[in-house]
This record gives sequence, structure tokens and C-alpha cells, in this order.
Amino acid sequence: MKRISLNPKNPVFSLQGLNLPTGGYTIVIEVEDTASGSWATSLPAFVTVNQTRDIVIFIDGALQVFQMPPVEIDGRTLVPLRAIFEALGAKVEWDEATQTVTATKDNNTIQLTIGSKVAYKNGKKINLDVPAQLFNGDTTMVPIRFVSEALGAKVGWDAYSNSVVISNE
Repeated sequence: MKRISLNPKNPVFSLQGLNLPTGGYTIVIEVEDTASGSWATSLPAFVTVNQTRDIVIFIDGALQVFQMPPVEIDGRTLVPLRAIFEALGAKVEWDEATQTVTATKDNNTIQLTIGSKVAYKNGKKINLDVPAQLFNGDTTMVPIRFVSEALGAKVGWDAYSNSVVISNE
């Protein structure tokens, strides 16, 4: 926890001035009237800080670190397949012959094939903007928004910090 006092005559505050490392932080603002002793507290707000130029991923407030960093292709963020499915609590199966991944979580089954712009959720066809792709000959990268939303998560993009924010609520 870090407390910061502000001058009431110039109550300007910037996260950049705190020099926080890359990560997710919960911010609560407390205001105290020293004359009367009364105070008020804001609702907590989750904010992301990214000290890199890379895209970073947060799941339920936790910074995710992948062996291969996220990449952007045609405005879509792709992340390592197994890492994102497992981080979201899905069971992953790989069919080498068809280059297809099947992931299951709760009552959802997702199928993606490398190079195909067609995916399936519970047997229903879904068109993708960017297909799953093989990088460096051994890492399958998948579109994070599609995967996360197909597994029931909420996905947001924080352009200020270049962060994908995923919530399993």
C-alpha cells in the first residue's frame, strides 16, 4: 500500500510519477477533511501500468508472462495457445494430424485450426479476423479476444498502457 498526499489547491495526480513497475494495481482514493475529521473513500479501480513497449496481458488482475510475448497482427493480439487456454482454466487437446486445438471449460468447447479463419464454439461456426498461426515453427498463437470471450471471460483493451485486461467474473 502506498499513500500519497496531495495539495488541495493543486490536486493533480499521475500514475507515471509513481514509477511503478509493469503490473496491475488497485487504486482507492481517500479524501479527508482535516478540519472536521470526516473522510470519504472511492470504490476500488483496477489500473494497468506498462513500462515496456510490448503488449501485456492481465487475467483477473494478474500480469501474465508467456514464453513468447504477445504479437499484434492486423489489429488483433495473438498469444501462445496453451498458455492462454490454461491461464483461463481450460483443458487443451492438440491434434497434430489436423493441426487443430480443442479446448474445453465448463460447458464450452472451442476448436481452432492453424491457418483457418473459421473456429467453432460448441459446434457453431465463428469467423475470425485473424487465424491461429504457427510462430518460430513451434509456437501456436491464437487471437486472445476470441479465445477469452468464447470461454466466458470479459475482455478489455487499455490503449494507454497497451494492455489486454481479462476478467473471469
